[in-house]
Amino acid sequence: MMMPAEQIGGVTFPEWDASQWAQEFAATDWKKVAADMKPIIDRLKAMGALEPDFEL
Repeated sequence: MMMPAEQIGGVTFPEWDASQWAQEFAATDWKKVAADMKPIIDRLKAMGALEPDFEL
């Protein structure tokens, strides 16, 4: 299903294929994403930008 182009806050987003996005989303290795994000999450916690008990 093609989603139409849309303008939000002065930014134009082109049309996109929702079914392709859904397939890519389903195929994403979310555990790897979480592992890759750990150093960033830890730094944000240390800066006080995230609660100490925040988990991804």
